[in-house]
Amino acid sequence: MKAVLMTEVGEPNVLQLQEIPDPQIKSDTEILVRLKAAGINPVDTKLRSRGTFYPDQMPAILGCDGAGIVEKVGSEVKKFQVGDAVYFCNGDLVTILEPDPKLGNLKEARLRNLRISLELMLTPMLQARIHDQLDQTKILQQCARLIDEGKLKILVNQTFPLASASEAHKVLEAGGMKGKLVLTIE
Repeated sequence: MKAVLMTEVGEPNVLQLQEIPDPQIKSDTEILVRLKAAGINPVDTKLRSRGTFYPDQMPAILGCDGAGIVEKVGSEVKKFQVGDAVYFCNGDLVTILEPDPKLGNLKEARLRNLRISLELMLTPMLQARIHDQLDQTKILQQCARLIDEGKLKILVNQTFPLASASEAHKVLEAGGMKGKLVLTIE
């Protein structure tokens, strides 16, 4: 299978399209999805430029959300079948990193009418925080229901072929855009 690998920490050019072994189901509760699209998120560009949570496990595949078709299901899987179209976010986002104190504090920012942006990370999955993962699952299930009902839509700004992942990273880092950047996979 083809995948975009982060070969080292650095600029977008460290993202290389390579052939890797097909993934396998490792437990009876897992599903295997053939990706058709994958989101590019700000956390991906930060991990690429600053390093991953597991620096000894390089090269790395970045990304946490996507859509595709179920190819295999573990024997304990009840909600999905081979052939189902699915979308997902692995782990989702809960932990807030503190703003840089050199930039002031929250009270000062509010008084000056400043916008405060906080980064969100994939902490529950990485720290095996089961209760937090279950809370996030409920939120994602609510979002999925709203998407399926047409009440929540994802704004796609631009799509890129998988081989152009480095270009997508450059566009995202340039800022000034609305919506999602998506890699399409044939």
